[in-house]
Amino acid sequence: MVGLFQTTLAVRKLPALSQRFKLPSLAAPFNDVLPYRFSEDAELYGVFPSGWDYLFDQINNRAAPWIDDGVDVHGIERTVNDLVEKSIRNFEVRERWNSVTSN
Repeated sequence: MVGLFQTTLAVRKLPALSQRFKLPSLAAPFNDVLPYRFSEDAELYGVFPSGWDYLFDQINNRAAPWIDDGVDVHGIERTVNDLVEKSIRNFEVRERWNSVTSN
């Protein structure tokens, strides 16, 4: 299907389809229970699949230092979800802050 679209775009002299997101590595900050700081916009769109990968890795392996015997699957899910949301909110706040014109 993608090949068909690429061929059609080439025939019409339009730019080819390309991946517009980058998968950030969330393990280091999330293992420290810290939000991820995006270095480029493309990572913002890759945070969802990376977040899912991190979540399922922690559910299956329980490798993060913050996961002890008292943390169940729901606690892992809640923590990872909160970290993804906080990462996105921090990005939004920085973007809004940087886009404000000063007097």
